Amino acid sequence: VHVGDKGGYPNMAAQQGGLVSELRRAGETRFLFVVNFCMAPLHLAVAFAFRDAPASGALPVNDGDPAKALLRRFVEDMDDAERNQHFKVIPWVREGPWLVQKAVGRTPAIIGKSLKINYFSKPGDYFEVSVDIFSSSAAQRILGLLKGAAKGLSMEVFFVLEGKSAEELPEQILGG
Repeated sequence: VHVGDKGGYPNMAAQQGGLVSELRRAGETRFLFVVNFCMAPLHLAVAFAFRDAPASGALPVNDGDPAKALLRRFVEDMDDAERNQHFKVIPWVREGPWLVQKAVGRTPAIIGKSLKINYFSKPGDYFEVSVDIFSSSAAQRILGLLKGAAKGLSMEVFFVLEGKSAEELPEQILGG
């Protein structure tokens, strides 16, 4: 997890001194899937490396696993409009004020339907999903609640690529 204060910029994976460059400097060689929540002047970014991914930086081998096939298609073949229909977030406020728990909920959401998302990639290195929190007034209100409750808040967020056909099921959590 990387929290920065450089304006909540998209494509933070490409930034010198950003999350990806720091992981590379620490010796991580696997392909990285990055989710960057932009909320100027801050950003929150997380990176996931797949356990069974080759050390070369390639995506996990498609061995007939529908989730791996969907990931490969999401990263390499889909356009942004199609990606927006597959990227799902599952939030969970473990501990926090009742109002925050109710506002955030636990319902999975395809966030590309209500938030602006940009996608960036460097083939063989990383793929970034950059979410503009301020592109939705509802998301801004929820962020305000989260910030106000931050000292007493414990929250988990899971990321999933939604399967739209039988060949893309069962879904698997990318990370969280």
